[in-house]
Amino acid sequence: MSRRKARVLAIQYIYSKEFNEDNEPDEFLGYMNGLKKESDIQLSKEIMKGVLENLYDIDSIIDKHIQNSKERMGIVERCILRAGIYEMLYLNNLPNPIIINEYIDITKELSKESSKAVINAILDKAKEEKV
Repeated sequence: MSRRKARVLAIQYIYSKEFNEDNEPDEFLGYMNGLKKESDIQLSKEIMKGVLENLYDIDSIIDKHIQNSKERMGIVERCILRAGIYEMLYLNNLPNPIIINEYIDITKELSKESSKAVINAILDKAKEEKV
């Protein structure tokens, strides 16, 4: 469960950047005060920094596989996809089906029920991308 919390905090950080929040990952994690294990803190920071460093490429992958216009996708869903794609393609620390299932569960937690199918479909297609 703590790994999920690490991912959720990373998504929340990525979301905050949509509104030009000026905090750094360490500052954000300190403010959120939620992770205890060093490995969880490192995972969260890696996702935060990695998504921002590779944002253009990750968004290009999302746009390539999205069926609706990106304006119709919510910011939360886009942030979930960014984190999931980063973890699958750049970290590759778990098998893709496990990562996809984890981000579908996170979608259930952070978004509306109908978003699960879109997140699942895009992550499933994105797993074949090369970075």
